[in-house]
Formats: sequence, C-alpha cells, structure tokens
Amino acid sequence: MTRRRTTRTQPSAGARDTARPAAPDAEQIGIIDAPIVTRLIVEAGPGCGKTHVACARVARLLRGGTPPDAILLLSFTRTAVHELRTRIAVLAESESAARGVEIRTIDSLAWRIATGVGRPAAISSYDDSVNAALSALAHPDDELKEYLGRFRHVFVDETQDLVAVRAQFILALLEGLPAESGYTVFLDRAQAIYGWSSEDQDGARGVQFVDLIPRLTNATTRALRTMHRTRDAQMREFLERLRAIVVDLASADPLGAVRRELMARGSPSAGWEDLAMLLQQSGNGSAPLMLFRRRADVLRISGQLCDRGTRHRLRIGGLPRAGLPWISVLVNQLRTRDVWPRATRDAAGRAWSESCAGRYVAREWTFDGAWELLREIGRDGSAVDLRVVVDRLATAQVPDEALIRELGPGGPVVGTVHASKGREADAVVVCVQERRADNSLVEQAAEEARVLYVAATRARDRLDIRKSPSLTCGYADGRAWHSIPSGIQVEVGRDGDLDPTWAMLIEHGRRAAELQSQLASFTGTPMKVRVLASRADGWTRLVQLDRSDTMIGTLSRGSADELNELARSRVHKWANFIAHLWWIDVVSATARPDDERVDRLPSPWKHTRTWLAPIVVGLGFIGRR
Repeated sequence: MTRRRTTRTQPSAGARDTARPAAPDAEQIGIIDAPIVTRLIVEAGPGCGKTHVACARVARLLRGGTPPDAILLLSFTRTAVHELRTRIAVLAESESAARGVEIRTIDSLAWRIATGVGRPAAISSYDDSVNAALSALAHPDDELKEYLGRFRHVFVDETQDLVAVRAQFILALLEGLPAESGYTVFLDRAQAIYGWSSEDQDGARGVQFVDLIPRLTNATTRALRTMHRTRDAQMREFLERLRAIVVDLASADPLGAVRRELMARGSPSAGWEDLAMLLQQSGNGSAPLMLFRRRADVLRISGQLCDRGTRHRLRIGGLPRAGLPWISVLVNQLRTRDVWPRATRDAAGRAWSESCAGRYVAREWTFDGAWELLREIGRDGSAVDLRVVVDRLATAQVPDEALIRELGPGGPVVGTVHASKGREADAVVVCVQERRADNSLVEQAAEEARVLYVAATRARDRLDIRKSPSLTCGYADGRAWHSIPSGIQVEVGRDGDLDPTWAMLIEHGRRAAELQSQLASFTGTPMKVRVLASRADGWTRLVQLDRSDTMIGTLSRGSADELNELARSRVHKWANFIAHLWWIDVVSATARPDDERVDRLPSPWKHTRTWLAPIVVGLGFIGRR
C-alpha cells in the first residue's frame, strides 16, 4: 500500500524493530516453526527481532494452509498494525492473505467484542469498552463463542505494558480460547515500567499482565536474546550489561549499578541551557530523541527551545490526542462550498487547493494521501461521507495516521521515558537526574533501574548520557508545579485544559471566524502566549498572544478551578494571569453529536462539528501577591 505522506526531510524517531537480521537465527527459527497449537510465552529484549519473528510465524502459518481469518494479531498502536500487515504480506508473498489476517489494537478488539457481536453497550471511552468486553468474556453468548472459536492462533505483543483491566482482558481472552488453539505472547520483563508509576505521585496502576502469566497453563517459555537493533559491538555489550543487572539481578543494588554504568559512559554534566543548545545543534541532522523521567523536566526544556524559536515535538503523557488540522480545515471549506455531507474527489481537490495546499495545516500531506485517508475513514462508494469522518474522529475510531501522537511542528523529540516506550532513534540523549528513588523500597529502586534501561535501549547508533538538573516538583490532581521565590510554575497543557468549544461561542459566535483564521495561519514557529481572566466574558480565562489581545483559545472551567485552587494555596491569589506559556501546534477539535453547545455555533461549524484548536503547553508562571 502506498504511504500517505510525502517523504520527510528528517527521519521519524519511532519505527519499531526496524533492524532485522539477514536470516533468522536458531532461537528465532524455533519459535517461527512451532506447531500452530503451541502456546508460547516469548521473552524478547529490545531489538531482538520480535516483530520479525511474529510476522514470519504468521507467514509460515499462512503458507501451511491456515485460513487468514483464523489468525488474530494484537498490537498497541494502529501504526504498528499497518507495519505488521505490510511485513506479513512480504514474508507470505501474498497481499490478499495478509489482508485477511485480523490485526487489531487491543482497544479495537475490546470495542469489537463490546459493541460488534450483538451486545448494545453505553460506551464513551476505551476503558468502558475494555470493561464491557471483559464482562462479555466472563459470560460469552453463542455469537461471541463463534467469533472467538474461529481463531486457531492468537499473537499478543508488548504484554509487559498491560496493566489493570487490560491485563485481565487479555488473560480472559487467552484462557477462553478453544483447547486446539495456540497463542504466542511477547513480553520483556526488563521493560515492565508501569507497575510502580510514571510520575512520583501517580501510585500503583494495578496488576500487571506479567504477574498473571502463572495462570496460563500448558504454556512454554522461549527467549530471544540476540540484539540486532545496533551494529555497534560496544553499544551492544553495554546494553547487555544493563540487561543483566535489571533482569538477572546481577547486583544487590540494581539502581545504583545501572546509574554507575550510565555515568561511566556519560558526558559532562549539563544544565538546562546546555541541554537546549545540544538539542538545537543536533536537530540540524537526523532528529534525536531526548528523554527525561518527568513531564515537568520536558516542559522546562521545551520552554528553552521555544525561546530560541526551535521547532521540536513533545512526547509526554497527558497531552491531548487530537486530529490532523487539515481534516477540520478541509471539511469546513467543503461545507462552505455547499458540499455536504457527501464529497467527491474533484470537490475535495478544489477545496484542498484553496484551504490547505502549501500551509502548515497540511502537515506535509499531499492531497492524494489526504483523500486516501478520508476514504479509509468514511468511504461512501466513490465518494466520502464527511459526517462519518467527523463522527469517527470525535470518538478516535480512526486510523492512527489521523491522530497526532507527537505534538509540535517537527525536529527533535523531547519526551519522558514512559511515553517513549516502543520508540527508537538513531541518536538518543538520556538525561539522568540526581538519584531520587528510596533504595530501601526495593521494588521502587528496581523499577527505576528498568526505567533507565528502557531509556538507554531506544538508541540505534548513538547514545549520549548527560547528568542533568531536575526540578523539585509537587503535584495537585496529577498536575506538576514548582515553587520559585517570586511565585510558582505550574504545568499547563494537559488533556482538557483548553475548552475549544467555548472559545467558539464567545460573543455568541461572532469571533469564531476570526479565531479560526488566526489558528489556520499558524506557521509552526512556537509563539508565546498568556492566560488572562476576562471579566466581560464571565471571568473566562482567555488564552492570548503575548503582548496582544488576540485570543486563540480559552481554559476549560475545570482546569481554571484547579489552577485557582493551586494558586490560592501556594501564592494566595487567584490564577487570573498566567505567563510564559507557548502555542506549539494546531489540531482538529471535534464535538460529539450529543454536545448541546454545537447548536449555538455559527455556520459552517454547527453543521460540521469540527474546527481548529491550539495546543498550548508550558510551565506557566503565577506570581505571588
């Protein structure tokens, strides 16, 4: 299948297991050639050819006569789903057979079971669908039994990342397979870093799938140990030493041992300015990946880069996961041209030329690629049903390519280790802060050692270890804040912090067109913004361009209340003015059909239910009284 985007000038940091051996080694062959009924637990470290083994095993089953729809392959992201299908088609030498294999994300399978097998359910989130699917598996009806009974073999990837209800869902799925069906489950205990927390305040996240494995009876454990990701013998040896520490417990103090290994390889200590300069310089070549332990540290570096006008991307937990901006722009342009709801290719092409071509909102997409994506989402014969596109975007039931995972216009990727699992890059900078884990808490120290191991194994060619500063943070309802003599710095930009709908309704919608024009003009260069309480608008917190009254959005009421409470408790004032925030991106915001506020919007947005919204992030400053 032809990819949808034009070729990037910088390689993407993120292809999984891109390096593969020229020919399978002995440990891989043993797994690939196992009989279809075999139930395998495969432990595989980063870069050990796990994806290749999974695809080769599927291809072998297909060549052996297994019907394509008797194979189910589960992965975490839709991007991985597309990659798996392409690899299987090559290895099986049959694109049609590869298309017949049921390859899904775990959430997609849960949605299928909860809503697509004759079970009406009130589902408003992925967690709702997983819970509903788990209940259905506990008491399967005949239709569900028939659906699951057709699978002769099930593959599940990255199971060490499964926690809480998703871990229980996959366990129930595997336990419910017919006796004559097999499965291949991939995991890496060294990358199981969700058992403790992703931030200090988050607390435990529930049972992990790796803890439930003993309940899988009649399963055989195999291992993939040979690393193929890097051709650098010294780096391979270094990563193998780290793995021995975190997996084989080759030290009584795993965290201390991992830190010593990293710092022995590390470069001189770096401050915030040094790290920002390092990223700015290295961004001139292939896009590097810089990793921190916490969101606040990422936002601190992001602010430094924005000050320099340096384009970059953020990969941290809690950010909005929104749609590509050209979708909203194109849909509204078509509605303005009275093309609604059914759009033909010719009409969409003219609208694209008028509203998207050559602008940042196109995000390096060509019209041919955009039309292909729209057809995949809302195909209606030879046309596209735009209402279907909007409805599916509102519920995130769209291909992964339509959703933005790394916010920002391009360049280096700055992220947390937890949010960057599964990512890799040619060059990785790991920022190691002062030791913070209490070594008397054995499990926490072991978890922190695994976090550092995961960070180091993201590199394909170059690994730069830097001892770096770290902010001393507190947390309020999961929101990081940092105290300074003149006030506090507080995390802004989490999912739900901005209310894109209310910004469109101010002054009965009379400012909507001006707002959308301003957002559509974004060029990708970060712009400084502030939050200012507006008495005229019922004390709405307006997001304005710095030193200007130009509004680009509003805070949601919930986030305004959270920030007010934090400001009152820490600096004894209302959060009526927040400075030092940055506008770094623009995305498509989409309202659900049951959002009552939509009827109050002016045209074309009351019909399309989709419009542009800004992405604003940073450690905002609230001064003391």
